[in-house]
Amino acid sequence: MEKRLQIILILVLPIILIISTNLAVSFSSSMLSDFNVAGCRTNSEFMPYQTCSRYGTFWCDGEGRLWNVLRDKGKCRGMDSAYRTLDDCCPPNYFCNNSEEICTLRPFECSDFIEQTSCENNGCIWFEKNIGNWICIDRRKLISCSDYKRNSTCTRDVFGLGKTTGLGTQICKGMYIGTKMVLIDSCRCSWDGTGEITGNCTLTYNIGSDDPDSNKIFTCNKFFNLGECIAGEQNISWRVFPESWGLSLSAEELAIFGCIKGNHIINCGNSFIKLPFFSLFDFYISVLIIFFIYLCCINSKKRKN
Repeated sequence: MEKRLQIILILVLPIILIISTNLAVSFSSSMLSDFNVAGCRTNSEFMPYQTCSRYGTFWCDGEGRLWNVLRDKGKCRGMDSAYRTLDDCCPPNYFCNNSEEICTLRPFECSDFIEQTSCENNGCIWFEKNIGNWICIDRRKLISCSDYKRNSTCTRDVFGLGKTTGLGTQICKGMYIGTKMVLIDSCRCSWDGTGEITGNCTLTYNIGSDDPDSNKIFTCNKFFNLGECIAGEQNISWRVFPESWGLSLSAEELAIFGCIKGNHIINCGNSFIKLPFFSLFDFYISVLIIFFIYLCCINSKKRKN
């Protein structure tokens, strides 16, 4: 009898895990979008109204509702409500398909296109990777303000890399230390040079006081540098250029506000898409279900004895 129970558990548990994971995602997503008045939150990320998640899987609409762009029709179009435009919300290697009204996997690579019109007509973007070197790339391959190589494209920031989608912008979702805080509206891409192509594009944000009469601020400028994508991993390092305008920060405060140099490993290539399905919340549900099955099996065994 015990051997039979073990076999049943081995066969049933994987199915239970899958079902509980999907139930937890639906439950947690709806709860988070209903109760977060400032925007939406996935299991790992906060998004202001009318923005796309970092990995392009979710869209937060103007009413704080969270949508899965791989499943919910008409939600991948972005703010302009048009298909195959610059603000579409899709994961890497997917595009906002106007016939199916969801993000679907591309049957081709953006890099296959060598001309702007065909590139943009197929949901990719025509981007100046280096001065004078234009390529067709997936929207999600742009990850920081430092991807811009010109003053004009940097300050215009049509892809929102200095607002919500770029590296380092999580600090722009709100950060307080005592009376000091990141001024959310100050987050932007800024050019540190004097000419159109002489200089670098940095992520810039100001730290100020909650005193409305104080004009003292501390400005943090961050420049990101990407290494090569090797075996699905890519090293990102960043330098910082702080400026004080009457407000001083301690070493601890600089670290908390993200204004120190550092490096980080991220996923890249095909492994860049992370499945946001199994969180700690899902794990707890799975454990409870497994424990419940175990108790049922034990009670059944006791009754038969």
